[in-house]
Amino acid sequence: MICSSRLSSLLASARHNCVSSRVNWLRRTRYPFCLNSSNCAYDKMLLILQDSFTFLFGIFFLIRIVYLYNYKEHAPDCCFAYTFLQDKEGSPLLSARTIAVETKLIAHAYSRDRESFRLPEETYEGWAIIASEKGTFEYAVGDETGEAKAGEAVLCPPGIPFHRRTLGLLDFHYVQFHLSTISPDGPIEFPYLGKIVFRDTSRLLSTLAALRDAREHVSQQYLEHLVTDLLYQYIGERAASRRERKPRDSAIQEAVRYVNEHAYEDISMQLVASRVGLSQSQFTRKFQKELGISPVKYWTGVRLRKVRQLLAETDEPLEAIAELCGYQNAFYLSRVFSREMDISPSEYRRSHRV
Repeated sequence: MICSSRLSSLLASARHNCVSSRVNWLRRTRYPFCLNSSNCAYDKMLLILQDSFTFLFGIFFLIRIVYLYNYKEHAPDCCFAYTFLQDKEGSPLLSARTIAVETKLIAHAYSRDRESFRLPEETYEGWAIIASEKGTFEYAVGDETGEAKAGEAVLCPPGIPFHRRTLGLLDFHYVQFHLSTISPDGPIEFPYLGKIVFRDTSRLLSTLAALRDAREHVSQQYLEHLVTDLLYQYIGERAASRRERKPRDSAIQEAVRYVNEHAYEDISMQLVASRVGLSQSQFTRKFQKELGISPVKYWTGVRLRKVRQLLAETDEPLEAIAELCGYQNAFYLSRVFSREMDISPSEYRRSHRV
C-alpha cells in the first residue's frame, strides 16, 4: 500500500513533468526565441496567461449558455421596454409609458372664422400643428394629402412644406414648437406626421380651449404642457387601439385564444405556431401584421396584467406571484417587470395599493 508521502511525491512529479512538457511545447511552437534559454523568463508567464485565458473563456461560455437557455427558450417574455411596432398600415406605434416627449414653444396663434390661410404653403424650422375647432381644411404634408375637420389636427415636421386650404369658415390653432422624443435608448425621431385623428375628441377640444384661454394670461411653460399633453393623448390612443384590435385571420384568432388560456403555463411560441399550422416565422409575421405586436410581447402583456393585479390587490409575496403567473422565480419576474413597466414590483405595489 502506497503511503501518503510517497503518493504526494508521485503526484508532484507527474505535475512537474506535465508542466515541463507544456513549457517545451510553447517554446517550440509559439515562442521559439526561448529555445536557447534553460530558464526562459517567459515560461511561467506564458503558462499563467494561457491558464487565465482558458479559465475566463470557460466562464464566459457558461454564462452565454445560461443566458440563451433562460432568456430565449424557457423565458421568451423577456423583451425590451421600448420598441417600435407596426400597425396594419405600417405606421410605427409608440408606448406612452416608455418614452418622454418634451416641447419648446416657438409660436402659437388662434384664429376664428377665417376664410383662408394667409400663407397657403409654409416650411417651418420646428414642428407645426394646425388643429381645427370648427370647420374643415385641405392639407398636404410630404406625400400625404387629405382633409381635416373639427377635432382633428395635422402635424408637420421641420423642413417639409405644409400646404393647406380652407373649405369654408375655419376656427383653428396654429402651434410651432421644437420637439424632443426620448426613449430608454436615447433620443429618437417622433414617428408620426400628417393627419392625427383623436378618439376622444372632447378631450382634444378641451385642450384646445385651454390653449385658447391661456395664450395671454398663463406662462409659456403651461402652453408647452398643453401641447405635450396633446401629443401624449395621441400616442396613448394609438397604443390603446392596438391592444383592442381583433385579429381577422382565423389562425391568429386561435393563437390569441390559446395564449390567453395558457399564458401562465410553460408554453413556447413554437408550440403555439405548430398548433395553428404555421411555421414559427410565418406565425410571427402574421401575428405582427394582425395585432401590431409580436407574439412574445403579447404573451408578456397578458402575464404582466395579472402580476399588476396581484401586486395591487393581494399580499402575496413576489415568489408566489411569480409561480402563479408562469415565471421561474421572483428574481426573474422582477427583472422583466422593471424592464417593461419602468418601475420595480415593490414600488408598484407601494404606489398602487388603496
